[in-house]
This record gives sequence, structure tokens and C-alpha cells, in this order.
Amino acid sequence: MLKLRWSDIDFEQDKINIIGNNPKTERERDAPLSFRAKLALMKVRELYPTDERPFPLTDIKTGWRTALEFAGITDLHFHDLRRTAITRWQKMGLPLAFAGKLAGHSNPKTTQKHYTAADAETTAAFAETMNQDHAASEYLN
Repeated sequence: MLKLRWSDIDFEQDKINIIGNNPKTERERDAPLSFRAKLALMKVRELYPTDERPFPLTDIKTGWRTALEFAGITDLHFHDLRRTAITRWQKMGLPLAFAGKLAGHSNPKTTQKHYTAADAETTAAFAETMNQDHAASEYLN
């Protein structure tokens, strides 16, 4: 993220090109750019038009700590955002394999093991789906 350049962001096609030498996997990939993120990035570009990068930082730790303090948030790690995003993608119906590819994982087991969270809301929703399916089944009638 700290190596991201404005030229990597395609505002017309709503995607970010993640250059292969940036992530650990060294694989180039496109990541979707949500409308909300697009608006935020456009605002950053408007405020700092001469910067080559949206996030002209060399270390994210200080900025992250400051942001957490400002927001009154405790016990949140930057990497938690990645897990949350991947979990939300899965809740929206994105297949696990595709979520892993978007995240840049070369092995689907990484996504499954470390980035799939079954929270209480997801578990309850699935239980309700099972109950509806079972109620509609002929073998119960």
C-alpha cells in the first residue's frame, strides 16, 4: 500500500493495479475499487495534488496508532482490516478461491485458514438458512 502510485489507480474502471514487486507473492493483480474508496482517494488527490503517491509514508505504524487514538479504537491491528474485507467478500457471495486471488494469496488454504471468520451473525444466518431448507424438505412432511 505504501508503494501505491496514482498511476496504479484506474478511476474509470474502478480498479487498482497492484504491481508484482509490491506484495510478498510478487504477482501482479487487479483489486476492485469500491465507490466509497474511490471517493476517498479522489479527495486525497484533491487535497495533495502534487504527491506522486496517495500515501506518501515510509512507515505506517505511527499513522495507524494516531488514527486509532483519534477514533478511540483499541486492539485493532492494521492486518485485521484485510481479514475483515475477505470475510465480508465471502458474506457477499464471493467464492473463497476468488477472494483469495483478490487478496493475492497463491494458496487457497491460506485464505481458508487465516481469513475466513465465522462470527455469530454468519453462524445464525446459516442456521436460519438450514432451518428454512429443512422445513421445505419433503421428508419432514
